[in-house]
Amino acid sequence: MQEIPSTTQLMQPLQFDQNDLQANRDGLLSDNQRERLQSLQVRALSVGLGGFFGFALLATIFLFFGSENGFIIMTLIGMFITIVNAIFVGMFARQYMRLRADLHDGDIEVISGEMERVVKADGRMNNFLLRVGDDEFYVKKDLFRLFRHEVHYHIYRAKHSRVLLAAEPTP
Repeated sequence: MQEIPSTTQLMQPLQFDQNDLQANRDGLLSDNQRERLQSLQVRALSVGLGGFFGFALLATIFLFFGSENGFIIMTLIGMFITIVNAIFVGMFARQYMRLRADLHDGDIEVISGEMERVVKADGRMNNFLLRVGDDEFYVKKDLFRLFRHEVHYHIYRAKHSRVLLAAEPTP
């Protein structure tokens, strides 16, 4: 049987330290985790705004040339891009609001149970999934390798955005 990596070995890939872990054990976000969630919030806002203006410009170009030249297909493409833009902005706005709720509440979820490691093949790629009960976490391969199958863990994650914050094996 493989050795179970310690909490210390999980700290670097999950970006947490002992202070973060103690705050999580108390059911709260640490200051470092707040900063991390704020940076994710800024990223969601930046990507959302950049995508909005990019899609809006592209849609405007198609709508303009479609109406000026009487090309119905260009007008339809412009309308389709406008709909895609609305969906895109909605996805990033939802993520922004979830992160905002996490920062406002400061509460976290603690999920405890036996870890199940699952590799899902998707064409030529593999997706790495950690499952504890009904909760699933898609993670990078390096992090996936640090967890052990059928070992009991405490998983700490943000309540609304479901961002994985910390983890520790339990005896």
